[in-house]
Amino acid sequence: MIPATYKPKKKFMQLAIAEAKRARDRGDYAIGAVITQLIGNREVVIASAGNRVKTSGSSIKHVELEMLKYVCSGYGRYLQDFVLYSTHEPCRRRGKQSEDRFAEW
Repeated sequence: MIPATYKPKKKFMQLAIAEAKRARDRGDYAIGAVITQLIGNREVVIASAGNRVKTSGSSIKHVELEMLKYVCSGYGRYLQDFVLYSTHEPCRRRGKQSEDRFAEW
């Protein structure tokens, strides 16, 4: 479980931005994402990637969905100690908590 005192790390958001730039450079939408896992006092990168909607020809190849499927295949359905960093704005339906966490970026 992610503690209430958790603060997102800028270095992981910067990695997501780098992935977005790589996606743009290969002709896709400039969206990148990183999934990290909290292990004790450490946060480690589990996966990082850029969007592949245009280059794959599939409208469902959103980077966030693809990464969640990948991580779930190795870590199970419940990703309680995992954090998703994305360069794409969170959906309005996710509520104020998401907005507050991403406001500092």
